[in-house]
Amino acid sequence: MKKEKWLWFDIIIGLVLLAVSFSVKDDYYMTLVLAMGVGLISAGAVHLGRYYYWQQPKRKQEYELKKEEAHINAVDERKVFLRAKAGQMAYQVMFFLLLGISFLLAVFKAEAWIIAMMYGLWLFQWLLGVMIFRRLEKRL
Repeated sequence: MKKEKWLWFDIIIGLVLLAVSFSVKDDYYMTLVLAMGVGLISAGAVHLGRYYYWQQPKRKQEYELKKEEAHINAVDERKVFLRAKAGQMAYQVMFFLLLGISFLLAVFKAEAWIIAMMYGLWLFQWLLGVMIFRRLEKRL
């Protein structure tokens, strides 16, 4: 019931954004607010449909098995290690990808703010990785 309220809340916020988008004069911002509203409404509706689908009495046993399997996967040591390893590999790939894209943009003479933004993202990812590592090192 608690989850259902949040889904309705998303739909209501989406409807409000949809209504607000029609009062915005600038086409760019109107499209932006309209897209956010439609996105919230559709995502909330899909999740609400899934919620009601799995809450039907004839699917209760199947849903419980699905929840139990998800719980086992969440606490399984091997799967926890594999998720951590996948996160580490994704971090390394993105680290070098951001650096490479920044370099290519500089070579092709992109605007300075675009290059600075890419380098900023690269720097932010590196700093975040160092901070998370140090925090985990202290806690574990």
